[in-house]
Amino acid sequence: MPRLDTVRPFDTPAPVATIIRRWLLADMRPYPKQMPKYPRQRWLPEEEKVVERYARALATGEYPDTWRAAEACRQDIERLYVQLLAANPNDPVASHPRPFDTIRRRIHKRLAALEFAGTGARLSAAENRIVNRHARELAQGSYPHAQAAAVACRKELLSLPQRSTPLRPRSLVSIRSHICVRVLRSANSSPFHRWSPDCDAVLERYAKAVVAGRYQSAVAALPDCCRELAAAGLLAGRRTSAVCQRLQERVRALGFQRSPRWRGPEERIFRRYLRLLFEGRFKYVKDAAEACTNEMLRLDGKVPSHSPRAIFTRMNREAPSLGLPRFRGETTPEEQKLFDKYARAVAAARYGSCLEAVPDCHRELRRMYSRVRRANPLRVERLAGRSRGIVHRRIMAAAVRLGLQFPRRRWFPAEQRIFEGWLRWYVKYRHVLRLKPLTQASEGLSDDLAKEGFRRSVCTCMNRLTEGRRRLTSH
Repeated sequence: MPRLDTVRPFDTPAPVATIIRRWLLADMRPYPKQMPKYPRQRWLPEEEKVVERYARALATGEYPDTWRAAEACRQDIERLYVQLLAANPNDPVASHPRPFDTIRRRIHKRLAALEFAGTGARLSAAENRIVNRHARELAQGSYPHAQAAAVACRKELLSLPQRSTPLRPRSLVSIRSHICVRVLRSANSSPFHRWSPDCDAVLERYAKAVVAGRYQSAVAALPDCCRELAAAGLLAGRRTSAVCQRLQERVRALGFQRSPRWRGPEERIFRRYLRLLFEGRFKYVKDAAEACTNEMLRLDGKVPSHSPRAIFTRMNREAPSLGLPRFRGETTPEEQKLFDKYARAVAAARYGSCLEAVPDCHRELRRMYSRVRRANPLRVERLAGRSRGIVHRRIMAAAVRLGLQFPRRRWFPAEQRIFEGWLRWYVKYRHVLRLKPLTQASEGLSDDLAKEGFRRSVCTCMNRLTEGRRRLTSH
């Protein structure tokens, strides 16, 4: 057997040579150990007690499934962490809360240690007889829905004699799944899959009423349809959602479109209210859509083909696509260019403040509105546009977004740190009048800010130092 220091890489296969080379170079080039992002923490004895308590509660049927038991266990563990952090803020376990799946898996592990079988076990003969009987009763209409059958079935399953090995009670979800599978496979599942001629006759009549315009949609006709089915004794064992789906199928079979086309009068009314929105008659899309819906209701005395929600959705979708400014609407690209232009002008000191730049920006916006209005196919007579207050806020927002400096802006953190240093100096020496502390502090603050690339006037620095000193002495 050759020694390791005499083994050459070509004497052995490539994988073995690689391993030997790692052995030889282990002391000279150690491989870095990648620590996990969230290191695993040991389970405290207090945590283990909480987990075991909830595992036993789940086994005895206090919780219908593992998810709810794990959620309750997680809340108790979080309360335990609060106590641990109060005693030690740097506790290694309490400072890293455990994920929900980790707690759920820990409960499963404790169930196995306690020798409790899971609910995924195969049904016994006695359980099969009870589940099959409740499935037949559900198919015959004895229960309004599968959940009610599962609740009754679970009560009987809990009354069965215990086996030699303790068995955790089955969850409602598991029992309901077994019942539904048996109903689907049975031959007498007509109450849930086959619609009788009497039911179809009622549904057909309401579907024709929807197509004729007496109802806005199948959803609007659903309450009356369900009421008539229940009065005739045809609704037993059916959910409202199933009736709605069947009614919508019948409506579509009659050729009724889910999103019908806009007729000529409806299109003209919609366009007119869209123009009024941009002209400033309505502040919000919702107000314009409600007024449009009310006028369509008076159109020929018929129910409109489009619901209020459909009108609002279309108006809310088309308004931004036109590229026209409106109240509280999104800023158009042309407007943004102007706001950026005047923000840079304020930063270049061509205006004393953002407020002084508002009149010129507003006049240029009005000229831009006239040009855009003539080129737009909506043919708006006069655009309401933006108010002077909104123009002022948009110029300031543009300056902040571009990182520009402008008068009366908020102080950046770097400026605040320089200001706090001069404020401490001013508060300390403000009684030494021969130094002129306020003037000296204001000029020094302005100079220090200028060295860091910030522009603040001496008057602004003086006012801020005075306000800061008053705020400190008032407390």
